[in-house]
Amino acid sequence: MHRIESIRNVVDIFQGQRINLPSDAGVYAFWWIGNRQELMQSNRHIVLKGPAEQPVDVQFMKWWPLELNYPCLYVGKTTNIKKRFSLHIKSKRGSENI
Repeated sequence: MHRIESIRNVVDIFQGQRINLPSDAGVYAFWWIGNRQELMQSNRHIVLKGPAEQPVDVQFMKWWPLELNYPCLYVGKTTNIKKRFSLHIKSKRGSENI
């Protein structure tokens, strides 16, 4: 289960171009913290890169458990959270929508 105080907006992780995250190993998650209706009306079909670069077809269904304030969109593990986050968000830097 998520704790609201542990979830940060992506823009709050940046300090200028620096990323305010540890370089430690760990598990991380991306949560939807936007408008519920906007998410439910969006295209919820994506293709992710899976093991050995093989495509993995993912479709988000219309569910949002009542006990969750925010749904989890992605969970990953890494040996360096700061570096991995940087790779995830690399193409979004400078965007008004992060």
